[in-house]
Amino acid sequence: MAPLSASSLLDLWEVGRARHAIDRALLLFAAARPQWAAERLADRPLGQRNQALLELRKQTFGARIDAQAECPACGATMAFDLQADDFLAQAVADDAPVEFEAAGH
Repeated sequence: MAPLSASSLLDLWEVGRARHAIDRALLLFAAARPQWAAERLADRPLGQRNQALLELRKQTFGARIDAQAECPACGATMAFDLQADDFLAQAVADDAPVEFEAAGH
């Protein structure tokens, strides 16, 4: 996956700025996976979309993600770094079957 160029990123922003957040995510998903049919992306599993978006973010901006959280008790803000690779290492292959159990089923 190639990183987005500055002009491509600006084009995507202009196209997506008036769209709903879900539609903006699908717009970026299409940029991340141009080989997949755009009209079928909404049918893909959410995990595939999130993985593709995180990979696109990593390629475009780097693996380090600056983050912060506010303490609900005192309101203090804690800043920390996350690594995209830590999340991507936990992702399953695009078409790998996944089994899980919920409420005994």
